[in-house]
Amino acid sequence: MYSQIVYCFDRVPAVVKAKPELANVEPFKTVMSGNREAIAKLSMDDLFKILAATLTGMSVEDFKAEAKKWLDTAKDPRWKRPYTELTYVPMQEVLKYLRANGYRTYIVTGGGQDFVRMYADEVYGIPPGRSTATPRTASHFSPRSRSCS
Repeated sequence: MYSQIVYCFDRVPAVVKAKPELANVEPFKTVMSGNREAIAKLSMDDLFKILAATLTGMSVEDFKAEAKKWLDTAKDPRWKRPYTELTYVPMQEVLKYLRANGYRTYIVTGGGQDFVRMYADEVYGIPPGRSTATPRTASHFSPRSRSCS
């Protein structure tokens, strides 16, 4: 699961506190229950409702502060480590190899680019300007330009 989804689930109590009427409305009720099995069964529409409620209604500065605070303190319940430490090692190795051989590296994410940009440079060595949430229809290596997309 994307760490940003976990971040959004963790923000649900604050949203419900600000709008108590959501406490008995799905999917917020399910998230507030803490029942992981029920949460895992939420539909895409339910996830979009949670994302909309937890990622809107705040300034860019407030979002950055909240996301940074969460990234600095949140730990995966199974591994007991920060989410930013739980990366796919072979991907890290490929990124290092490509950079060592003159390629520029990028992140294309299914999550929100603003969230990923909060940690992409530190975790993946990819500066904020090289991460995007725009889907790519094809990936390719271009040795002539020495870039990878």
